Amino acid sequence: VRKDNTIMVDSSRYSVPLGTYKSGGAQVRIEKNEHTLQIFALDSREPLAEHRLASSPGQLVINRNHQRDYTKTLDELEQTAVQRYGSGSSLAQFIQGLRLTKRRYLRDQLHALERLARETCDAVMQEAAQQCNTIQRYSVRQLQETVTAIQAQASSKTPSKTPAESVNDTVWPEKLQGQAPRRALSEYTQCFKGA
Repeated sequence: VRKDNTIMVDSSRYSVPLGTYKSGGAQVRIEKNEHTLQIFALDSREPLAEHRLASSPGQLVINRNHQRDYTKTLDELEQTAVQRYGSGSSLAQFIQGLRLTKRRYLRDQLHALERLARETCDAVMQEAAQQCNTIQRYSVRQLQETVTAIQAQASSKTPSKTPAESVNDTVWPEKLQGQAPRRALSEYTQCFKGA
């Protein structure tokens, strides 16, 4: 099994579930018939994966479920997220709303929430969750749009400096401070005459 959790069979790659690859190397057993390929752990009769055979060499055959992390149960993922923000917080209520309205996609929603939380400060996350709870829109996509709106609103409240003000506030090195020497106009006219 390769590091990207695929195996090579007849010059095509086939996916296996996330976590099948182990750092010491993992081996699987395959059974192939004329239309399908079954992949088994060496010590198991239960298949890890089943794929239709690739129609031509060099193809990558993927089962999208193999890319999901199933090492934690939904309850563990939810509990981790709630513990991160506190059980009485706006985000805890938002997560409850996700559980009720997005049951089928809850795992993906919780992973997306975790990614968003890494990029966003807690105060903005709580405020965005509060707004989503108020309008009862339970989707991490909606939460992300609300976070973006809050951040845009906050940045528009801080006055921005004009380019001239920014230049005036710049600390210049000593060599660049002061005035350039002025020359008389007659010096320039002599240069043009060729003197």
